[in-house]
Amino acid sequence: MKLCRSHLTLLLATVVLLCGGRARSASAGNELTITTNGTTDYVIVKPDAPTPVDEYAVRILADGLKKTTGVDFPVRDAAGAPAQRRIYVGTSAASLKDMGVDPRPALRNQQWVARSVGRNIFLYGNGVHGNLYAVVDFLDASLGRKWFADYYGEKPAFTRVDALALKPFERNRAPSFAYRMLGFPNEFNYQYGYNICLPEQVCKGFGLPAGTVPAFENPVWVHTSFLYIPPDPGRGFEWLKDTGYFGTHPEFYSQNQNGQRVPEQLCYGNPGLRAQLTTNILTHIAMVRKAKTDDRPLMIALDQEDNSTGKFCYCDACAALEARYGCAAGAFYDYVIELCTALKAGQPDVMLKIIAYRKSQTQRPPSMPKGVAFPGNVVVVFCGVEDVINKTWKDPENRDTYKDLQGWTRLTPHVWVWNYYLYSAGLLMPFSNIERTALEMKLAKRAGAEASLFELYPEGGFTDLLQYLYLKLAQDVDADVKALVKTFCENLYGPAATLAEQYVWQVEAASHTGRKDMEIIHALVDFDGPFSYLTDANIHRWQNLFDEMQRKAGDEERLLRNVNRLRRSLDFATLAKWLALAKFRPDYFTDYTVVRTRLGMVGLVRAGWVEDWVLKIRAGDVHKPLPPALAGVPKEDVCEFVPLNKAGKDRVKSVLDPDAAFGYATTISDPDVPFNLGFHQNDTRKAGAALRLEQKDIVPGVWRLYTLGRIQLTPNSMIWFSSRSWMTNLELGGVFRPDADNLFDAYISLKFAGAAYGGEGENQVLCDRIILVKVRR
Repeated sequence: MKLCRSHLTLLLATVVLLCGGRARSASAGNELTITTNGTTDYVIVKPDAPTPVDEYAVRILADGLKKTTGVDFPVRDAAGAPAQRRIYVGTSAASLKDMGVDPRPALRNQQWVARSVGRNIFLYGNGVHGNLYAVVDFLDASLGRKWFADYYGEKPAFTRVDALALKPFERNRAPSFAYRMLGFPNEFNYQYGYNICLPEQVCKGFGLPAGTVPAFENPVWVHTSFLYIPPDPGRGFEWLKDTGYFGTHPEFYSQNQNGQRVPEQLCYGNPGLRAQLTTNILTHIAMVRKAKTDDRPLMIALDQEDNSTGKFCYCDACAALEARYGCAAGAFYDYVIELCTALKAGQPDVMLKIIAYRKSQTQRPPSMPKGVAFPGNVVVVFCGVEDVINKTWKDPENRDTYKDLQGWTRLTPHVWVWNYYLYSAGLLMPFSNIERTALEMKLAKRAGAEASLFELYPEGGFTDLLQYLYLKLAQDVDADVKALVKTFCENLYGPAATLAEQYVWQVEAASHTGRKDMEIIHALVDFDGPFSYLTDANIHRWQNLFDEMQRKAGDEERLLRNVNRLRRSLDFATLAKWLALAKFRPDYFTDYTVVRTRLGMVGLVRAGWVEDWVLKIRAGDVHKPLPPALAGVPKEDVCEFVPLNKAGKDRVKSVLDPDAAFGYATTISDPDVPFNLGFHQNDTRKAGAALRLEQKDIVPGVWRLYTLGRIQLTPNSMIWFSSRSWMTNLELGGVFRPDADNLFDAYISLKFAGAAYGGEGENQVLCDRIILVKVRR
């Protein structure tokens, strides 16, 4: 049998396209001479009808070629390109003619191809971003671009050459996860795969260039139910801002265990709520369609508010639907089926996004009644928000979460996993979580997840490395993690790379030795619990390691900047433990201001922590004895705390006070008159002991101990201050023990100032100590 040249080309193309993500060498051929003597015979050719993403891909390709060769490459439309050597971006009638075959039917979802055929180069792919990813591959693999992060001037690096010649090549890949997202968007993330949740206002807000377009048109993202059914005027979408449904239709909202309607979640068992919600969602879709300028699919989000951990509703209608679907969110899923049936009939290109979030709400998948199928036009974003974040899905603590994920992937192929690998105080402290990141992404892929999304914010420390690892693993979940870490360190830290690797893996090993499990949210950094691995000895050893890294980085500004960014979380820990460290090694920890200066500018949220640590350092190592009324209590029965002021509007969160128990005190946010404080079980929604202090109970200007009373701790409980705020509080979940009765007597030390409390000047309430005494029976 004879094969003509066109048949042979078709066969070769088919073999290449079916080979998956591996790069392959092309058949032998002469080198492609791209530039010589400062000139080029090549022209960049746009696809037919280029999209904004295509235009962006063409721009970065031309820019990369110019930076590599110094040559301006002409850019032409396909129809008007001269008959010369071509670099095709995307497909066009001209590129298909030059290839001799149409490769598009063989492409898998989001697969991209970078290849040469003869003297021409073809960069194309599937989906909204396929052509862009082929261009990015060409920039990195063919031109040798180096880029590993995007912050503080860390931009793509090209090596300038006098002449550019390339060997024939063929590379292609379909990413492990079709959809990818992490933390805040930037151009680095976008080029390397961030492809959802990029609405126009977000892109502009972060300064992303034109052509930064998400795979879906998704006008809203998460915790959206009150956008459609706002309980109060002023909330919700702009076109619903004058509507307050709770005042007119309280039955639209949750019924609590006491039979009261409360605006915490929606009551999906109520037919009237369903009808109004569907009307509002369809109105929103029509408004979005009117503003749309392309044919990308539309994704509408409907999910619960993030303001409670209990069930949506306790009414009889919701209870009946819970029984029907075998889970706490049965009424919600029943409505989702109803809504998606209507969407499929009239809006077949619309996907509905919901979240599987909290075990008592939607994390558990439903058991579908006989004859009822889960809708195919639903995206389920699976959020293991209650996991222990320093344990994996293979550990007993989180194993049920993975079972829930597997249950969802059996119901629908559209499951997106939202990951909380580094969050809350984990962003501040040295905490890498690399092994869990890699393992759980692999397990999510094995379970059948369509997308992996990563909750990560650019704080320095390990966040830059984790961002890079996530993007690489999202493309190839089986990539060698140790090799990726090595490559990242070599490129960002130069001569200090080996020491940086040592630090990374030492912290990774140490972080598994904390005395307590690490939860998603940390109200305080507990160096006796989850962060107990940050011992004085470890911090001293790692600071010495960074001193050596700085010496190896020499005078190169970029390397020093990168080393200090990696050091950032260690510096946070050093400030937080300064008094203990200064006792441990007074010869090394001599001046905390050196560490504070090295941290430089700190984000608004982190600034509150830093201010608190600095104030404690200034207060000194003060710990006054218990008040006389508690002097005889055994030491092992006493826990002492200082609450936190978490209100963003309060400029002064803590103040120095030589008479305070620890030399400083926390200000109470928005104090009321009379002054109120109390205990609350957030998970059971039950109020506990409370105090109401009238003028007769207050002596202004002096510290006084008040008895709050007996409290029963639960995993999510707190002591709060001021009925107008609650923003100053002490979260007590870290004190709760599942094997104990968790009964304590609570005492609060307060000082009042100002005319409202019988004193003079500005009103202020301070708390310097909360004392819990274990009740022994």
